[in-house]
Amino acid sequence: MSTVGQRMSNTKKLIIGLIAICLISSAVFFYLAKTQYSEAYLATGPVTQPPGKPHDLISFDQRGNLIGVSLKQRRFQVDRYHLEGGVEHAEAAAGADPVQWMIGADGVTLAWLSGVNRVSVQRAGFPGQPVEQAPWPAPQNLTAPSDMVTFGVLQDGSIGFVLASGELLRRDLAGQAADVNLPLGGRLTWAQVRGDYAGVVIGGKIRMYRFVEGAWKMIEERPDFKEVQERRLPADGQIVALVAGGIRLGDQTLNTPGKVADVAISDQGFVLASGDFRGIYSLPLASEPYLLADSPAGVQIAASRNALGYTSAAGTVIVPLLEQSRLTETGRLIVGIATALAILAVLASLLLLFVDGSGIETKTKRKETKLKETKLPKPPPDLVKAISAGDATLWAGAGLSSTSGFPLRNAFISSVFQAALMENWQTAKQMDQYWKLVTDGKPEEALDKFVANNAANRIRVGDLARATYSRFSSVNPTQRQLAKLPFKTAITTNYDTLLERSGSEWAINTARVEGGAHMLALGSHLTVKLFGDFEGGGAPLLGRHELASAVSANPDFAKAFSDLFEARPILFVGASLEGLLEDLAILNAPKPSGIKHYCVAGVATLNWKPKANDLKGRYNIEVFPCDVLHIQDQLKVFLAELEEAVVAEGLGPQAYPQMGQPVG
Repeated sequence: MSTVGQRMSNTKKLIIGLIAICLISSAVFFYLAKTQYSEAYLATGPVTQPPGKPHDLISFDQRGNLIGVSLKQRRFQVDRYHLEGGVEHAEAAAGADPVQWMIGADGVTLAWLSGVNRVSVQRAGFPGQPVEQAPWPAPQNLTAPSDMVTFGVLQDGSIGFVLASGELLRRDLAGQAADVNLPLGGRLTWAQVRGDYAGVVIGGKIRMYRFVEGAWKMIEERPDFKEVQERRLPADGQIVALVAGGIRLGDQTLNTPGKVADVAISDQGFVLASGDFRGIYSLPLASEPYLLADSPAGVQIAASRNALGYTSAAGTVIVPLLEQSRLTETGRLIVGIATALAILAVLASLLLLFVDGSGIETKTKRKETKLKETKLPKPPPDLVKAISAGDATLWAGAGLSSTSGFPLRNAFISSVFQAALMENWQTAKQMDQYWKLVTDGKPEEALDKFVANNAANRIRVGDLARATYSRFSSVNPTQRQLAKLPFKTAITTNYDTLLERSGSEWAINTARVEGGAHMLALGSHLTVKLFGDFEGGGAPLLGRHELASAVSANPDFAKAFSDLFEARPILFVGASLEGLLEDLAILNAPKPSGIKHYCVAGVATLNWKPKANDLKGRYNIEVFPCDVLHIQDQLKVFLAELEEAVVAEGLGPQAYPQMGQPVG
């Protein structure tokens, strides 16, 4: 007895050592991914106010408010949108209808071309405006010594001119400062003024000038862009070129989904673009463009440090901008490795519990706690008959994909919070509430609350899920066995695409909860992905709360599932009993069903019986339990016997080509 006890003690030490190595290695990989393989990432927060009216021009003022300007009946209509909500309105007379006009960084100074060498300036009058910014009785006029190429309102409210004669000129509105003139020494082919910066192209060279310390100073000179369709100055000191299929910034080409209509650069340097494509895209320098905000095609855009604004015929919108950190492709691979190590630690912990219960407890105690369910029964005749007739449905849970290397649901949720803690997605104090839910046996509730906390959390969890589940893995033997059975429809809670690649007729087409109710018609041949996946259209659902919302938004789907549940036997494989109870409650499964259903489940402790009784009493689901240490082998035997019985029932390979043949 002491020899056995000593052997089990050594086994326990070995498992504890494995757990420690996995956890430490996982933490190191998470740290490396966060510190060495992450990049800045923009996201948008919820819109805080309804869209405003359309505008001809939008920009952000120095306080971060979005300024929208329209010209109607020779009057400038100016609206000031606050990010936290609220809109202010002001007007200013323009006299004639100007062809070229703009608003300064102060958000009140309007300047417009009123002659070939003259600019008129006026201020919009907002309520409570400081006296020094009050509108003048009549617009002030500034005249340049020769024809102009362009002009701009500088940060101090003075006017910068670029003259056709090849000069930079600055004039003060109050007339208290002397004119500042700088000959450029060449023929201009393009020029634009923004803020205190003037960008010009002379002799095939781009020059950037800045008005600083009372003088124009050249701060950069470089070769002009090649194959330019249009040049723009979307931010202070930043010149970009619009080219076919993208934007040129310096020596880099930033690809876009189509032809560009407008460009903005945020205060942090993020390049944003709209065009003949729907939505506003962020264009990272080192990775692929991604959708930042949903909007109509061709909107005019503006960006500050904390907000994004856009306007179109549909109205003007201001939304918060959130700067986050996300993993690069290499970082996601490293996180995948770290997640796998964390999952291995969890599995080793479960094995440790088994060792504790089987090898260290007394013989009497072992008899009390050891599971008796080490074998599955023969497939019931009713199930055989239903499958043989093509009237049965398959329900596939995460356990079905675990032997292909994908984590069980609870293990993935644990990895989410490990990543959140390591990468400081939230403070340790904030994370405590989620860990408490996990340790209390409520991981799904923890995940639901975490992704609902803010938009950034959802993006991060989505990226982690994509890195975990979108990698390639082989179809496992159990899935190959199931693919040989003539189910009419399959339903899965999994993100992976192993079932779709199994080669079965019922796995060729896929559908989602958000689709039409016809997807669950009794004659359908397809796989319904309750939570979606990362290869199909639309974002996957990341928790049961999101699944419940999707079901509530599509009552026809819930009704179709209810009809199926009452008309066709379902074989549940790879689902946990507690998870199955939650999913069926969300789907409003009939209580109880008039049709008997069957569930093959791996169980680890004796508390499976109350859950099995609940499934039987509520939904008429007969549970076939098996110890988790034996479930994989027993499931293979069960499915082999099921296939043999289905063939004997009269549905052979000729009637169902998949049966008895190798599956992809």
